[in-house]
Amino acid sequence: MTTPGTLCKRRSMFSLTRTLSRFSGRSQLSSSAFSARRKANLARFGKSKVAFLVFNTGFTLAGLSLSLFTLFTWLSTYTLAPLIRLLHPPLLIGITIIGFAMTLIGLLGYLGAFAHKKAALGVYGVVIWPVVIGTIVVGYGAYKVVNDGRWNQELSGAWDGFGDGRGVVQTK
Repeated sequence: MTTPGTLCKRRSMFSLTRTLSRFSGRSQLSSSAFSARRKANLARFGKSKVAFLVFNTGFTLAGLSLSLFTLFTWLSTYTLAPLIRLLHPPLLIGITIIGFAMTLIGLLGYLGAFAHKKAALGVYGVVIWPVVIGTIVVGYGAYKVVNDGRWNQELSGAWDGFGDGRGVVQTK
């Protein structure tokens, strides 16, 4: 059975003015409890987290630049874009996927670092490796497309430079 005093306390606990006062800057609840939490979070920023944020910033900016490059290529906003789309569509699709994945993973890293979420940083640590390997594979594919003819010329030219050294190697 409720007494009149407890009923009054329950009503005041759920009143609209108390609910709105939580969002006010003058409220004791928001200024004291939130500032203590903020101080504790700022104390957790050390050299390793700053180094992580610097690396993650570079990673995210690289992903954004790849994403913008591929977006501008798909939209044909510069003169070589139709040629790139015509000659190397699988490479362009790979660069697009890698660029957007790098951007999303970089944002996940920021979420984990600033919200102090170990689970998000764990996912970041696991997912970043396939993206780095994909970046290496796509980069090698792009390098091979650009320099394929040059490699063949250099290798055949190397045999000519040795003269009869080729015959000596093959006869032994």
